[in-house]
Amino acid sequence: MSFAQSFLNDFLWSRQFVPHGHCYLWNPGLVSLHVLADLLIALSYYAIPIGLLSFIQKRRDVPFPSIFSLFGAFIICCGTTHLLAIWTLWQPSYWLSGSVKAVTAVVSLYTALELVPLIPQALALPNPTQLATANQDLQNQIAERKRAEADLESARQDLEMRVQERTLQLSRINESLQVEITERKRVEQALRQSEERYRSLIEATTQIIWDTNAAGEFVTEQPSWSAFTGQTYPESAGWGWLAAIHPEDQQDTALKWSAAVQQRELYEGELRLQRQDGEYRHMNVRAVPVLEPDGSVREWVGFQTDITPAKQVEAERAQLLAREQLARAEAEAARQQLAAIFETSPMGIALLDQQQRFVAINEALAEINGISRDQHLSHSVPELFAASDPAIVELFQILYATGQPFIAPDMPANVPGREDRRPGFYNVYYLPRTGPNLEVESVLVYVVDVTERKQAEEQIKASLREKEVLLKEVHHRVKNNLQVISSLLNLQSDQIQDSQALEVFKESQNRVRSMALIHEKLYQSKHLASIDFSDYIRSLTDTLLRSYGNSANRIELSMSAGEVLLGIDTAIPLGLIISELVSNALKHAFTEQEPGMIRVGLHNGSNSELMLTVSDNGIGLPKDFDWQNSESLGLRLVNDLAEQLDGSIEFWNGNGTTFKLTFAVHEQ
Repeated sequence: MSFAQSFLNDFLWSRQFVPHGHCYLWNPGLVSLHVLADLLIALSYYAIPIGLLSFIQKRRDVPFPSIFSLFGAFIICCGTTHLLAIWTLWQPSYWLSGSVKAVTAVVSLYTALELVPLIPQALALPNPTQLATANQDLQNQIAERKRAEADLESARQDLEMRVQERTLQLSRINESLQVEITERKRVEQALRQSEERYRSLIEATTQIIWDTNAAGEFVTEQPSWSAFTGQTYPESAGWGWLAAIHPEDQQDTALKWSAAVQQRELYEGELRLQRQDGEYRHMNVRAVPVLEPDGSVREWVGFQTDITPAKQVEAERAQLLAREQLARAEAEAARQQLAAIFETSPMGIALLDQQQRFVAINEALAEINGISRDQHLSHSVPELFAASDPAIVELFQILYATGQPFIAPDMPANVPGREDRRPGFYNVYYLPRTGPNLEVESVLVYVVDVTERKQAEEQIKASLREKEVLLKEVHHRVKNNLQVISSLLNLQSDQIQDSQALEVFKESQNRVRSMALIHEKLYQSKHLASIDFSDYIRSLTDTLLRSYGNSANRIELSMSAGEVLLGIDTAIPLGLIISELVSNALKHAFTEQEPGMIRVGLHNGSNSELMLTVSDNGIGLPKDFDWQNSESLGLRLVNDLAEQLDGSIEFWNGNGTTFKLTFAVHEQ
């Protein structure tokens, strides 16, 4: 805090001292006595200067007016000390009180010093006795002077009588001439004053003032008309002034003006007059005839007032009125629509006030609650639902406390008074509206009956569960049937002596196993429509390695695949391709004594594509080998399956063989 602020706080509201009321032990009677006495003294002190100032204002002849002002200031300061005496009873502002007393001392001292030199001057003023004596002497002198004046007046009257007798005839003639001259001067003066007032009025007014002859024609210069319209006198002379009027108003104005001139009646009307800048302004016109003593028209005097702003305001007011009427009509239509929606809506709608009382409720919500609309409108939420549904009462308490909107989905019905009604489910939307102080003023409630949707969902879930069981059973049975086929092929191969035929049986058995493995993965999968193909590749390659027995023990299998979900339409042909390529590598890529490695990779490419890569580091194929036109059943099958997947195969032969299949994923 700065020094100035600290000084001001100590000066006005110092807490270092105790209030003066402690000296009175806060005795109510004593405190009241001092307060009342000081207050009356202060009021009296303030009233005295007012009286002194009023006296000085009314008696300007009072001597020494400055001493009265000093006395007034001194008395005001004294009154202020009494007011501060009341203040210090409760607030220890003794510095302020002492300062006011110091000012009072300075004013009183200055008043006393000013009073010292004024005392001799005041003593020099005559006393009432001296004033009475002087007044009596003055009265005597006045009486003596009046007697002398009376004697002089008598002599003067005698002289005048003699002069009047001699000049009587001349006086009469002179009086007659004087009366005539005086009357003429008076008329001339009045005429000049009238002309001057008229000229000043024309120059000062914002109106257009003009005059015409008895026939309604301009015959003299019209300064205000020319200043407004820009017409020169030759242009406006006669009836030329009509050219300054809007073409649409000229004919009507001419007819009405001619009729007024002929009938010698007051002319009033409105027209549009062209200003010298080319803009037409709306004018109110009024013209009166000036009559001669015999009743004939001497001239016409007219006034034109610009009412364009009033016209614009009137037009704007009409537009605003039209807009207001349109807005009211739209608001009324919207209100009626909302009322119709409110009454006919299948949703339950209600409005609650700040005390949770129902202000409005539609028939749908009343039916949902099983309580009539009248019963709702006369009760609050706790009164209606405290016994049957205490949770809803607690919810409203939280809602009114937080002011946050809330949605209660799939709420089970708990309808008081409707125990026979089948339980249902409702989505309830609570929308509070808060005021400026953030307190909830009202709550809008929407209740949507979702019982049928809930029942439909339960039926769909039950149907899906049944279909899942059925689909798993189908996949399980297909897998079992394929395993039976594989077992039959295995039994049949035991009776075949031809090694080439045995090899064909073995390849067929592997193909059947690859398809059976897909169905096995499908009914074990959480998603019956797709399988994790990376897990399928591991199982398939392990099965192929086992099928080739000891000859495959020296071969290492490396797999690189992320999590890829594929449907059965993609998984079966892709699995057969992997089975054929891996089987070919196991049979032909390596010599009997050399170890080897087969790599299988499945990765996501660009534009929702998958890339399958099967490679080995074996002896490779002949350089002139055309795999697409090979007589090998397996490679022809790979080519056909790739076309089925709308894919393309790339082949590399060097340091082993590499097949790369790229295809788009339509289901995943």
